Amino acid sequence: MASVDYIIVGRDVGQARYHKVGGSYLEASTNPGGTPMDVIHIGRLIAGMSERVGSDRKASNDEIEQIKRCLTVETIPPNQFTLDQKEAILQKTSVEVLFEDRQLGAVQTDDTNTRYLVIPADGTIQTALDKLAMPSAGNAFEPPLTYPIDEKLMLGFLTNKVIEMVVNVEKPLNLDNMDWTGIKKHIADLLENRLDKISQDAKVDQLTAYHRAVGIYATNMCR
Repeated sequence: MASVDYIIVGRDVGQARYHKVGGSYLEASTNPGGTPMDVIHIGRLIAGMSERVGSDRKASNDEIEQIKRCLTVETIPPNQFTLDQKEAILQKTSVEVLFEDRQLGAVQTDDTNTRYLVIPADGTIQTALDKLAMPSAGNAFEPPLTYPIDEKLMLGFLTNKVIEMVVNVEKPLNLDNMDWTGIKKHIADLLENRLDKISQDAKVDQLTAYHRAVGIYATNMCR
């Protein structure tokens, strides 16, 4: 079998394979209720663990098992492994939870902090970099390390701004001679030009955007 590039990531929202119901893990396809094992649950576990102090700052075996159930294998390009092959890789995947530390000094400037940056397995990042195809000049690109839920969140966040742009579209000079198709095209063209100008103001290339995303995930993920 030829070597396949793959990464191990948290299951996205709506992509859980298991639900935790009581002390059991049931197949999500059976709609068992309970808690979906996905990235939301990983975040919930991390948020709870972060508040532990002293000797309690450790993950239980049950919590580690929960995190494993939230993981999946993704190939690049997709669909190169069967479900059984993915499961075989996950069975041999270990999860280690490290707790960062802060030792308080007499004054805050004397505090001693430990930060852990997790470096992915070899090829994990470079494979994605190799696949980045720069778009043609003037065209926006899909932001790296984003998921469908990010698009929905941003659309919801920007709704009022988009409505404001639509309301403030300039009236065409020949409105009386335009049909509905022409009016829609007029609005679309003006919005496209305005949004393109906004995107150009903060334009970065795709490679820079990817490196920025990796840096944020590694150092600033809980802000």
